[in-house]
Amino acid sequence: MSSVTTSLDFDAIAAGGDSLLQGSGLHVQLESSDGQSLHAARIVPNRSGRLAQIRLTVTADDFSSAENEAFDAVMPTLSRIAFQADTPLEVTAISLTERATQTRQLRTTLVGTVQPAPEIAETTTPELRMFLAAYREGLNGNSPLYQALSFYKILEGATKFHTNRVRAAKKRGEAAPADPMARQIPVDPDGLADVTMWSRGNFTPYLGKSFAEIRDAVTDTIRHEELASLSGADPSASSPAA
Repeated sequence: MSSVTTSLDFDAIAAGGDSLLQGSGLHVQLESSDGQSLHAARIVPNRSGRLAQIRLTVTADDFSSAENEAFDAVMPTLSRIAFQADTPLEVTAISLTERATQTRQLRTTLVGTVQPAPEIAETTTPELRMFLAAYREGLNGNSPLYQALSFYKILEGATKFHTNRVRAAKKRGEAAPADPMARQIPVDPDGLADVTMWSRGNFTPYLGKSFAEIRDAVTDTIRHEELASLSGADPSASSPAA
């Protein structure tokens, strides 16, 4: 029910899971992605009696491999429960504990910084409202796949929007407006003024490229993920951090 957290307290986050499913807990067998092994798992309720966690033990060489194996085993079960209960379910945190050393790793979404509210001084057209709605959904989405699809919808729409603007300008005998997809990512990473130092590495492959070039570079990947999702597969299972 909560998609973000405001503090990095392992115990509080582990105890803070919630859902819209009432239950006393379940013991289930989770099948690995290769179908070769089963994991005994517990679906644990919170103090309010709503299902809140799935706990299981896996054998792996490192945290990344453990997370992938657990993710591959857990997500199909969540999908089945969501379908049978007709209730949305989403993972909001993944906590890993190495049993021998008790070293812990946590993957979750932390709330961002407070931003100043913008001054709403202009109206928007129906065409632009669709882009704004997709952007808002992308910001709010918990699923990396849904975020990618929401933002990609804007990329495709911006190209069509620009084509329509060019045609309208020609009919009026005016100069064609600038193509927004021709804008470029700075060549120097220091030019990414509004990007945190932790995120700049994500832009490295695209430095100096135009938005159109980046769109073309990611189109096949995003469409492949979309088709995999529509076919019933879980495309994020092999790369949960995608």
